[in-house]
Amino acid sequence: MAVTPLPIETPCPEKSFGMRRISSNLRFKSVPASPSTVTVDRRGPVGEPTIGSSQALGDRDDDIVVAMSHTAASDVSPRPSPALVREAIATALEGLDAVEAQAYDAARRFRRLAVGEAHERLSHLVESAQTLLTLAMVTADAAGTDLDAVCTEHELTVERDTQTALALMIARQLDGDWPGLARAIEQPFVAALHGWRTVFQLIEDALGPWGHAA
Repeated sequence: MAVTPLPIETPCPEKSFGMRRISSNLRFKSVPASPSTVTVDRRGPVGEPTIGSSQALGDRDDDIVVAMSHTAASDVSPRPSPALVREAIATALEGLDAVEAQAYDAARRFRRLAVGEAHERLSHLVESAQTLLTLAMVTADAAGTDLDAVCTEHELTVERDTQTALALMIARQLDGDWPGLARAIEQPFVAALHGWRTVFQLIEDALGPWGHAA
Protein backbone atom coordinates (compact mmCIF):
# COMPACT_ATOMS: atom_id res chain seq x y z
CA MET A 1 0.00 0.00 0.00
CA ALA A 2 1.48 3.33 -1.04
CA VAL A 3 1.37 5.77 1.80
CA THR A 4 2.19 9.45 2.07
CA PRO A 5 2.78 11.60 5.12
CA LEU A 6 -0.49 12.98 6.40
CA PRO A 7 -0.45 15.22 9.47
CA ILE A 8 -3.76 14.64 11.20
CA GLU A 9 -4.86 18.02 12.47
CA THR A 10 -8.22 19.55 13.23
CA PRO A 11 -9.09 22.37 10.83
CA CYS A 12 -11.32 24.13 13.34
CA PRO A 13 -10.61 27.68 14.55
CA GLU A 14 -8.86 27.91 17.87
CA LYS A 15 -10.07 31.33 18.97
CA SER A 16 -13.32 30.28 20.66
CA PHE A 17 -11.87 27.81 23.14
CA GLY A 18 -8.11 28.05 22.67
CA MET A 19 -8.25 24.60 21.10
CA ARG A 20 -5.08 22.59 21.27
CA ARG A 21 -4.31 20.13 18.53
CA ILE A 22 -2.99 16.62 18.74
CA SER A 23 -1.11 16.17 15.49
CA SER A 24 1.01 13.37 14.15
CA ASN A 25 3.14 12.45 11.17
CA LEU A 26 1.89 8.89 10.92
CA ARG A 27 1.85 7.97 7.26
CA PHE A 28 -1.50 7.14 5.77
CA LYS A 29 -3.15 7.14 2.42
CA SER A 30 -4.20 10.74 1.95
CA VAL A 31 -7.83 11.60 2.58
CA PRO A 32 -9.06 15.03 1.42
CA ALA A 33 -9.99 17.27 4.31
CA SER A 34 -13.35 18.98 4.30
CA PRO A 35 -13.72 22.39 5.95
CA SER A 36 -15.34 22.57 9.35
CA THR A 37 -16.57 25.63 11.15
CA VAL A 38 -16.44 24.72 14.80
CA THR A 39 -15.63 21.10 15.43
CA VAL A 40 -13.30 18.42 14.22
CA ASP A 41 -13.18 17.25 10.63
CA ARG A 42 -14.99 13.92 10.75
CA ARG A 43 -13.45 11.95 7.96
CA GLY A 44 -14.60 8.37 8.18
CA PRO A 45 -12.10 5.52 8.34
CA VAL A 46 -10.78 4.30 5.01
CA GLY A 47 -12.15 0.91 4.06
CA GLU A 48 -14.59 -1.19 6.04
CA PRO A 49 -14.43 -0.46 9.76
CA THR A 50 -14.49 -3.33 12.20
CA ILE A 51 -16.71 -1.30 14.53
CA GLY A 52 -19.90 0.14 13.08
CA SER A 53 -19.96 3.89 12.64
CA SER A 54 -22.90 4.17 15.02
CA GLN A 55 -20.71 2.78 17.80
CA ALA A 56 -17.62 4.91 17.27
CA LEU A 57 -16.87 8.59 17.80
CA GLY A 58 -18.65 10.10 14.83
CA ASP A 59 -21.40 12.33 13.52
CA ARG A 60 -23.37 12.44 16.77
CA ASP A 61 -20.30 13.87 18.47
CA ASP A 62 -20.13 16.56 15.81
CA ASP A 63 -23.71 17.62 16.38
CA ILE A 64 -23.17 17.80 20.14
CA VAL A 65 -19.88 19.69 19.89
CA VAL A 66 -21.29 22.17 17.37
CA ALA A 67 -24.36 22.81 19.52
CA MET A 68 -22.33 23.31 22.69
CA SER A 69 -19.70 25.41 20.93
CA HIS A 70 -22.27 27.79 19.48
CA THR A 71 -23.91 28.40 22.84
CA ALA A 72 -20.84 28.35 25.08
CA ALA A 73 -18.90 30.72 22.78
CA SER A 74 -21.69 33.29 22.69
CA ASP A 75 -21.87 36.19 25.13
CA VAL A 76 -25.66 36.21 25.06
CA SER A 77 -26.66 32.57 24.67
CA PRO A 78 -27.13 30.50 27.83
CA ARG A 79 -24.84 27.60 28.49
CA PRO A 80 -25.83 24.30 26.88
CA SER A 81 -28.47 22.43 28.83
CA PRO A 82 -27.36 19.88 31.41
CA ALA A 83 -29.03 17.22 29.27
CA LEU A 84 -26.84 18.15 26.30
CA VAL A 85 -23.69 18.11 28.43
CA ARG A 86 -24.56 14.71 29.86
CA GLU A 87 -25.41 13.41 26.38
CA ALA A 88 -21.99 14.53 25.15
CA ILE A 89 -20.31 12.74 28.04
CA ALA A 90 -22.35 9.58 27.46
CA THR A 91 -21.49 9.67 23.76
CA ALA A 92 -17.79 10.07 24.54
CA LEU A 93 -17.82 7.14 26.96
CA GLU A 94 -19.62 4.93 24.42
CA GLY A 95 -17.19 6.01 21.72
CA LEU A 96 -14.20 5.18 23.91
CA ASP A 97 -15.30 1.54 24.01
CA ALA A 98 -15.43 1.47 20.21
CA VAL A 99 -12.07 3.22 19.81
CA GLU A 100 -10.43 0.78 22.23
CA ALA A 101 -11.84 -2.15 20.26
CA GLN A 102 -10.48 -0.61 17.06
CA ALA A 103 -7.08 -0.15 18.72
CA TYR A 104 -6.83 -3.84 19.57
CA ASP A 105 -8.04 -4.72 16.07
CA ALA A 106 -5.31 -2.55 14.50
CA ALA A 107 -2.68 -4.13 16.76
CA ARG A 108 -3.77 -7.64 15.75
CA ARG A 109 -3.51 -6.72 12.08
CA PHE A 110 -0.01 -5.30 12.52
CA ARG A 111 1.05 -8.55 14.21
CA ARG A 112 -0.37 -10.52 11.27
CA LEU A 113 1.53 -8.15 8.95
CA ALA A 114 -1.72 -7.06 7.31
CA VAL A 115 -0.10 -3.65 7.20
CA GLY A 116 -2.39 -1.97 4.68
CA GLU A 117 -5.51 -2.88 6.63
CA ALA A 118 -3.85 -1.94 9.91
CA HIS A 119 -2.89 1.52 8.64
CA GLU A 120 -6.48 2.19 7.68
CA ARG A 121 -7.58 1.53 11.26
CA LEU A 122 -4.61 3.45 12.64
CA SER A 123 -5.65 6.56 10.74
CA HIS A 124 -9.00 6.51 12.50
CA LEU A 125 -7.35 6.05 15.89
CA VAL A 126 -5.30 9.21 15.42
CA GLU A 127 -8.37 11.18 14.37
CA SER A 128 -10.23 9.80 17.37
CA ALA A 129 -7.49 11.08 19.68
CA GLN A 130 -8.06 14.61 18.37
CA THR A 131 -11.82 14.19 18.68
CA LEU A 132 -11.44 13.18 22.34
CA LEU A 133 -9.37 16.27 23.14
CA THR A 134 -11.80 18.59 21.37
CA LEU A 135 -14.87 17.00 22.93
CA ALA A 136 -13.30 17.07 26.40
CA MET A 137 -12.43 20.76 26.11
CA VAL A 138 -15.86 21.77 24.83
CA THR A 139 -17.69 19.55 27.32
CA ALA A 140 -15.68 20.89 30.26
CA ASP A 141 -16.34 24.46 29.15
CA ALA A 142 -20.05 23.75 28.73
CA ALA A 143 -20.13 22.20 32.19
CA GLY A 144 -18.70 25.39 33.66
CA THR A 145 -15.23 24.06 34.33
CA ASP A 146 -11.93 23.77 32.44
CA LEU A 147 -10.10 20.72 31.12
CA ASP A 148 -6.73 21.89 32.43
CA ALA A 149 -8.22 22.61 35.85
CA VAL A 150 -9.80 19.15 36.02
CA CYS A 151 -6.54 17.45 35.05
CA THR A 152 -4.44 19.56 37.41
CA GLU A 153 -6.76 19.00 40.37
CA HIS A 154 -6.70 15.24 39.89
CA GLU A 155 -3.05 15.04 38.79
CA LEU A 156 -3.94 13.65 35.37
CA THR A 157 -1.56 13.85 32.41
CA VAL A 158 -3.87 12.38 29.81
CA GLU A 159 -3.10 14.88 27.05
CA ARG A 160 0.65 14.41 27.47
CA ASP A 161 0.18 10.65 27.71
CA THR A 162 -1.72 10.70 24.42
CA GLN A 163 1.02 12.74 22.74
CA THR A 164 3.67 10.36 24.09
CA ALA A 165 1.76 7.33 22.82
CA LEU A 166 1.37 8.89 19.37
CA ALA A 167 5.07 9.77 19.25
CA LEU A 168 5.99 6.18 20.07
CA MET A 169 3.58 4.93 17.41
CA ILE A 170 5.20 7.27 14.88
CA ALA A 171 8.68 6.03 15.76
CA ARG A 172 7.70 2.37 15.45
CA GLN A 173 5.87 3.01 12.20
CA LEU A 174 8.79 4.86 10.62
CA ASP A 175 11.09 2.00 11.64
CA GLY A 176 8.72 -0.55 10.11
CA ASP A 177 8.58 -2.25 13.50
CA TRP A 178 5.06 -3.65 13.25
CA PRO A 179 5.17 -5.80 16.43
CA GLY A 180 6.52 -2.77 18.28
CA LEU A 181 3.77 -0.60 16.83
CA ALA A 182 1.20 -3.16 17.95
CA ARG A 183 2.59 -2.97 21.49
CA ALA A 184 2.54 0.83 21.40
CA ILE A 185 -1.13 0.76 20.44
CA GLU A 186 -2.10 -1.83 23.05
CA GLN A 187 -0.18 -0.30 25.93
CA PRO A 188 0.42 3.47 26.07
CA PHE A 189 -2.33 4.38 23.58
CA VAL A 190 -5.00 2.23 25.22
CA ALA A 191 -3.83 3.49 28.63
CA ALA A 192 -4.37 7.03 27.36
CA LEU A 193 -7.91 6.08 26.33
CA HIS A 194 -8.53 4.93 29.91
CA GLY A 195 -7.28 8.34 31.03
CA TRP A 196 -9.82 10.08 28.80
CA ARG A 197 -12.55 7.94 30.31
CA THR A 198 -11.54 9.22 33.75
CA VAL A 199 -11.57 12.81 32.46
CA PHE A 200 -15.12 12.57 31.14
CA GLN A 201 -16.31 10.93 34.35
CA LEU A 202 -14.73 13.72 36.39
CA ILE A 203 -16.37 16.37 34.22
CA GLU A 204 -19.72 14.71 34.83
CA ASP A 205 -18.99 14.50 38.56
CA ALA A 206 -18.20 18.24 38.55
CA LEU A 207 -21.72 19.11 37.42
CA GLY A 208 -23.53 20.83 40.27
CA PRO A 209 -27.23 20.49 41.15
CA TRP A 210 -28.16 22.93 38.37
CA GLY A 211 -26.20 21.03 35.76
CA HIS A 212 -22.98 23.05 35.84
CA ALA A 213 -19.83 22.88 37.90
CA ALA A 214 -20.42 23.74 41.51
